[in-house]
Formats: sequence, C-alpha cells, structure tokens
Amino acid sequence: MRRPALFSILPCSVLLACSTVSRSGIAPPTGAKIEPSGYATILKAPPAPYDPPPRTPTGWEAPLPPGETRLATDDVEILQYRWDRGISLALARAEIAQLRADGPEARAVEARAKAAEPDNFVQLGILRLPVAAWKFAFKRNPEESLRRYTSNPRFVADRLPYTAQEADRLWAQWWPRFEPYATYGGKGAGGITLGMKISEEEFRALPQFRDFVPPPGVKLEFPNEPDLPRMASDAAPFVRILPQQRYFPGIILVRAIRHKEARITLRDGCLFFGDALVRLNRTAGLFRDAQGYLAIRDRADLAQPHVRIGEPMEGGGGYSEEISEADRAAITSRCGNHPVIDLYSPKSKANWRKFLRSQNPVAQPAGGGYASR
Repeated sequence: MRRPALFSILPCSVLLACSTVSRSGIAPPTGAKIEPSGYATILKAPPAPYDPPPRTPTGWEAPLPPGETRLATDDVEILQYRWDRGISLALARAEIAQLRADGPEARAVEARAKAAEPDNFVQLGILRLPVAAWKFAFKRNPEESLRRYTSNPRFVADRLPYTAQEADRLWAQWWPRFEPYATYGGKGAGGITLGMKISEEEFRALPQFRDFVPPPGVKLEFPNEPDLPRMASDAAPFVRILPQQRYFPGIILVRAIRHKEARITLRDGCLFFGDALVRLNRTAGLFRDAQGYLAIRDRADLAQPHVRIGEPMEGGGGYSEEISEADRAAITSRCGNHPVIDLYSPKSKANWRKFLRSQNPVAQPAGGGYASR
C-alpha cells in the first residue's frame, strides 16, 4: 500500500541529517581516510571492546529466598505470582491452586452471564493483585450483575465500558482513518488503542488532525524522539548525509544478514552496503565511540551494543519502507545515482551475540498449566 506523504519538503535537519559543520579542529575518526573533499572513507574496522551488562534475574527467574524449596510442579505462573505478591512460595502455590480449582465454576458463570446479558457482560479475566481471583467485568452495576449468577466470595466484579461487539464497531470506524499513520492497533474492553508511527507534533501538523480530539474509547499512543542527536557533533563533519526512515518502528520482524563480509562502509562521506546506499531506521544515530571509531547505535535503546562502520554485522534485513522520489533525490544528489536500501537496526556480529547470550532467560520450569487455560 502506498503511504501518503507527510512532508512536502525534506530539510536535512529532520530525517536526512546532513553535514554542515566545519571540519577544522576536529580529529578524524579512528581508522578513517580523509578524502580531498574533507569527508571520510572507512572500509573496515574491528569490533568494539564489549562486556555485556550484568543481568539480574527478576520475576519467575529470580532466586528463591533462603529456606524456600521449589517443587517440580511449581510452574512459571506460580513463580511469577510469588514474585509479584512478595509472598512465600508455599502461599503462592496454595492461592494459584485455589484459582485453578475455581476455573470450571468461573467459566460456567461466564457462559450464563454472556447468554443472559450480552449487552452488559463484557469479559472474564484473572485478577493477580492484591490476591489471585476470577474477575467478571460488566458495563453496568458490576457487583449486582455478578451476584445474579454466583455467590462465590472469591469471584470479584469490575466495570469495563465496551463489549467485544462494541469494540469491533469502534475499530471498524476508526482504524481505516488512522491506518496510514499507525504502526499497530488493538481493541478490547477499554476500547481501541492505536500506536502511531509519527510523533504527535507531526500528527498535529496534518491539517485534518490539527484540532482532533480522540472520542471516548479511542486512545492514540505517540512515540517520542530520542534525546540523543541523529549525528553527534564530532561525527557529522565527516559524513555527507545520514538517510533515515520517516516512521518510528513498531513491532518489527527482522531478518538476519549473515554473509561473513556483510558490513556498512563509508565512502567519501556516504554510507554503503555493497554498492547500494544505506538508509537506517529512524531511531538510529551516528556517533564516535570511546576509541574514536564512527559507529551506529539505537538512540532509543543504549543497552544494545553499537556497530562500527566497517565491522562485520548481522541483522538489518527484512524490513523496509517505500522511499519517496524527494527522499531518493536528496540522498543521491549528495552521494551519486546508486540504489538505496534499508538496513533496519544493524548489529555488531561479534558483540550482538555476546549480548544475546547474556540476556537469554533460563529454561522455564516444567509443571502445571496457566489458570486461564
């Protein structure tokens, strides 16, 4: 689907960061060749020194206090509940066992309420805090409505505004209008939520949404531009342009690029992958690392290791955006008539694998199923 253009002009300060800073007095990047133009060429670089950040297990992975003993049947639900409630494992085990024992009765109550009051009963769920319980949501008079079907004191009532059918109608009404500007959406008993792929400032710059107020049941979630600059001041003088996608990322499925020679290079101030010019994701940033190398990092997630220009990389494939003719012209006017490809969040091949090994969770314990099954 072709997306409508959000901007009629393309200033370098917005999504195509361009070099305008004098190079005088700024030392060149480590390993860079400075061309007669004053811009840099970097073809190869070693990985940065990197020690993964320590990982402190939390939730169901957290170690048990002294004196607590885990049974083979203590599954993820029990362990997570113990952590959330801050209670003993024995008490967590007993409360989850009671929740599961109440499951058949809860689902029978759900069926009766749904059949008798389809315009009032909303959904059955599980309350985790302050104590595990089955929760029945109604639009009107929740406590009175619940007690028409059960006297079980462990069952609790809640108020939620939309039935599934009403949420479907909200979705059908609003999603088509916002789809060109949203990256994801969801619907439920609270209404619909739309995750936008442009900032609120950009959204308000669109004439049709300048004074828009979301109606009840419609929530718009806007991303924030990371605080760090797209190009650091000591990196910008050596690069002609830093092309970036126009939209903020949503839930991205990234395909790995595993060729052993895969790397981003810099040629006379232009970023290349092979013979194609590179466009990065919107939250990427170019900077100088501690050893002075030019490198790319995710400005929205500094816990991830950065990748240096010229070092072997992986990731970066599988996601792209349509490029407008204005964007293509802005890139090729500075770097020549080459194809332009998207590399979404490229990773240091060596350090990304270290990071993943450090972050992988322990194996989940075997045992009983979730109460909600």
